[in-house]
Amino acid sequence: MAASKTLRCAGFLAFGIGLPAPEVKGDMNGLRFGTPELVRWGMTSQDNDRLSALITSGLEGADIAAEVAEWRQSFQNCILCTDGTLGAVHGAFVTLA
Repeated sequence: MAASKTLRCAGFLAFGIGLPAPEVKGDMNGLRFGTPELVRWGMTSQDNDRLSALITSGLEGADIAAEVAEWRQSFQNCILCTDGTLGAVHGAFVTLA
């Protein structure tokens, strides 16, 4: 939970989770970022370098919340896709006002 709290101060929302890996005394040993949600809002593999750099800076305690919030504004289209079995539209876009 310590890492998720640090990242929250940097403008990220992440959750501590338990992984089948060595324990971290007094803390969770993994982080969950909600990758499907990032993709749903339009993030692609082209954004990986910037995302990883910001996460690294955030974990190091850098004051980047304003930068993260500004970058987040570039992801304004919600992309909804299904296999069509539920009658949903492939590639529907919802734009935030």
